[in-house]
Amino acid sequence: MIIGVAGTAKNTGKTTALCALIDEAYRRGRIPGVTGIGYDGEERDNVTLLPKPRIAVRPGMIVTTSEKCLSASTARLRVLRSTEYITALGNVVICRVEEGGLVVVAGPNKTADLAAVSQQMLSLGVADLLVDGSLNRIAPMAVADRVVFATGGARSTDVHYLTEETCAIERIFAHVASAGDLSAITGIRMRSRDLSVQAPATPVHGISEIARVFERMPEGLEEIVLPGLITADGLGVVCERMEKAGGQGVTLVFDDPFKMLLAGDPVRIAALLQRLHAMSVDVRYRRPSDLCAFTFNPYYPAFDGTTYRAATLDAPSGRAALAAALRTPVVDVQLDGVGRVYDACFSSEI
Repeated sequence: MIIGVAGTAKNTGKTTALCALIDEAYRRGRIPGVTGIGYDGEERDNVTLLPKPRIAVRPGMIVTTSEKCLSASTARLRVLRSTEYITALGNVVICRVEEGGLVVVAGPNKTADLAAVSQQMLSLGVADLLVDGSLNRIAPMAVADRVVFATGGARSTDVHYLTEETCAIERIFAHVASAGDLSAITGIRMRSRDLSVQAPATPVHGISEIARVFERMPEGLEEIVLPGLITADGLGVVCERMEKAGGQGVTLVFDDPFKMLLAGDPVRIAALLQRLHAMSVDVRYRRPSDLCAFTFNPYYPAFDGTTYRAATLDAPSGRAALAAALRTPVVDVQLDGVGRVYDACFSSEI
């Protein structure tokens, strides 16, 4: 099982949640593995200069980092494999923890590379793999079977906005898997019962790309497959064209919910998907991922115009506001512990 732990912004408690999950796994007699998308585990935030929680690992764990980060770790690590995947800090290496301590995680930041490294870790006996990531580098998180989002005061001190955004994220993840294997499709494909129209592959689908494809829409449209990234404006054009064409009964397949988060403001994206749902368009993903929990961290760095200082929201009321609006569990790891998040991550059913 691959579990992604992603923050909606810096300092929202992602590392705290990750470390708590590691400790909980040990408490239950399991030894997890840890990898990451990019770099994490530094002592201080590079913007606020405030201290950050470090990633503490225990003997027997399998972790990935990059060659230049080995010397920055206090844990004693034995390199098992030096991979072909390269970060700005050198080759990604897969290590076994010989003696517990702190590590700097620096893993691959491309989806295919992360998938390959994850599979190598699983082949080394890792049963529960935790992937560290954040919203601004979240596309590779599509390799995760399930995901936990960390949010809180560092994302916004406006609890109403936090509630609105987390509800939007929950709705974006609610869509299920497409039927059949559509993995070979690289460009937008529109299909009716008798005709299939295939566009060339493009990295991002914006207004012009979407408009051009819809000019060739076949009569009796049944399915659209939209691989890759789409912009919020591009998704808006999809809504407009589907309204004109009558979208009832059409299946619309995107890659995964992480790419939808990259399309723009989650609140806007969720509203556009709801607009499609309202016209009976069946929205699905080629690779869905289960959203299993939110963690709420009241801490935030307050800026007085010169320096940052640590500040906090009212933790119980903030968490309660989110919990009342969401079906997904919401946990303050510091107040509640992480047991409920762990159960949600590794239960047989969501």
